[in-house]
Amino acid sequence: MRRTLVILWCLWGLFPGAPCKAQSPPAPSFNHSVAVAFGGELGLSAALRVSEAMARIGVMQKASLWLERDKNVQLAKLAYGQTDAEVLRDAQPLAWMIYRPVITEQEKIGRAPDLGVRSTATIVHPARFPDLLKNALLQPKQMLLHRKLLDYEQRILRRFVQLSAAMQGGGAPADALTRQYEPQFAVVANELHAITLLRDQLPDLQNGVWQHPDAVSGAMRQALELAPDNPLLWYAKGTADYQLQRSQDALDALDRCIDMAPGFAQALHDRGTAYLRLHLTTLAIADYDAAIRLQPRNADFFRSRGSAYLVDEDFVPMCRDFYTACSLGACENYHWATSRGHCKADAPPAAQ
Repeated sequence: MRRTLVILWCLWGLFPGAPCKAQSPPAPSFNHSVAVAFGGELGLSAALRVSEAMARIGVMQKASLWLERDKNVQLAKLAYGQTDAEVLRDAQPLAWMIYRPVITEQEKIGRAPDLGVRSTATIVHPARFPDLLKNALLQPKQMLLHRKLLDYEQRILRRFVQLSAAMQGGGAPADALTRQYEPQFAVVANELHAITLLRDQLPDLQNGVWQHPDAVSGAMRQALELAPDNPLLWYAKGTADYQLQRSQDALDALDRCIDMAPGFAQALHDRGTAYLRLHLTTLAIADYDAAIRLQPRNADFFRSRGSAYLVDEDFVPMCRDFYTACSLGACENYHWATSRGHCKADAPPAAQ
């Protein structure tokens, strides 16, 4: 390519730590345009996929800036700061849960040899905004997956920028036998497509449960054909398979996820729960231990480990975990255990 391969409005505002920031208009409806040059080893279809992804991210950043003025969102950010501050370090996960970005314009721009494609994404403020925001704030697992998906998508787009710069500095165009960038651009395009397939399924995750797990599992099989190295796809497939009573498929998928993302605390927790269903309590507790080390203020993780100790009738550590969960705001298990006489009320069991 003869000129800058990537031409877009406020490109670096799409990435953390960049000086350029998207500005939201006064009315709560937004649009964002991105243009990407194509030619050489970067074909039109890959450039189109990238421009669409960047346009959606840009318009959602504008929406998230507007959302951050909402007091409910500000309170939620404070609350997440106590457990997993990364999830709501900004309001973008909420924006993806509330708004639906639509590509409203696409066009080729420029003249040969400097051709590009421009995509414009638009979102309109929904009439049911208060209800949508309220529901979104009650969906921590969906919010977590949106955050992780956004971070993963950013890494893919950074790779695209690096590939573009490397190709631009590569000198003469490659012939058909020596092309090195075209396959890598195809991988980027496939990764972005797979992200879209998962993102389309995330509204189905309500109260931590897939409402249509068979559809989710099928969509993830399709997505994994495009991007087999995306741990979030394996996670979604594993949790959907777990709901479908496919325990071995669930464990296989969660194993793949954790191999790729060993610091994914929720995946460790959910694999522990899959082990617990099979009465493999030692393995379940080991996964819960690992999840708690990563997120020591997550009440659900303590509740789950306490339940594993209950299966083993190991009541002292069970009471300790249920008490800790209660101190973090989740008291149902502790109240149950005290009502059955397994734990003493209002007193944490001594460590052994």
